[in-house]
Amino acid sequence: MIVKFLVCCTLILGISSYAQTSIPAGHVNGKWTVAGSPYKIYGNIDIPNDDSLVIEPGVTVSFQGMYHFMVFGKITAIGTVKDSIIFTSLNAIKGWRGIRFDNTKNTNDTSRFYCCKIQFGRATSDTSMKDQNGGGLFINNFSKVVFSHSRVVNCSSVGSGAGIYIYGASPIITYSSITYNSLLDFGQGGAGIFIKNGNPSITYSYIANNNANASGNNRGGGIYMDSCYALLANNIISKNLNATIGGGIYTMNGSPTILKNSIKPLA
Repeated sequence: MIVKFLVCCTLILGISSYAQTSIPAGHVNGKWTVAGSPYKIYGNIDIPNDDSLVIEPGVTVSFQGMYHFMVFGKITAIGTVKDSIIFTSLNAIKGWRGIRFDNTKNTNDTSRFYCCKIQFGRATSDTSMKDQNGGGLFINNFSKVVFSHSRVVNCSSVGSGAGIYIYGASPIITYSSITYNSLLDFGQGGAGIFIKNGNPSITYSYIANNNANASGNNRGGGIYMDSCYALLANNIISKNLNATIGGGIYTMNGSPTILKNSIKPLA
């Protein structure tokens, strides 16, 4: 099987002298332009229901603390091969709370990520069980999300879905890279991607080098699936670590369609 991946990277040719923009806690909408980048986030932010935010190619969104980005409306983050969009943290160790769709109303249009990079997301809340899942991208009961030619890397959670957490939703993930994400404690599993009660489509993607932390009895080093009818096709699932069961893929209940994937061991 030959699988070609086009995952966008930022090409740095020099140092630009763009202004920076400070964003306080609260609602965000409108357009974030490359001229205003980087956007420095100083509190929890959200896109309100029936509202939208467009992010231009080349923008960096840098969270200055453990803040989340809730999407109750619509986000359009369309980068390019030369100018990807980066969601990151000022402190790579402490991180930020990730991008979260939590019961977003279906009256909103589809949110799209293209040529984006989500890194250093941390689902490590000690007060909310829900906020212990989905280090980079959390999708709960909302299916109108497309994640394409993008990356989730170096994210973690103390629950499930260190990279991406999907519950009761059917997003599209294609031509993307989910790598080097880690479960930190006992959850259900899914160091790369966790899926339950949803039917996402995951195709032509690279899911590798994710760490399930076997000491927590976690399953599914690459992908965990429970009670779902997901489509997994033409992916490379490689070198995922430390799952008690299902180093590459763990599935229970449901009937997912698994076609033409390459599942590779550590060696």
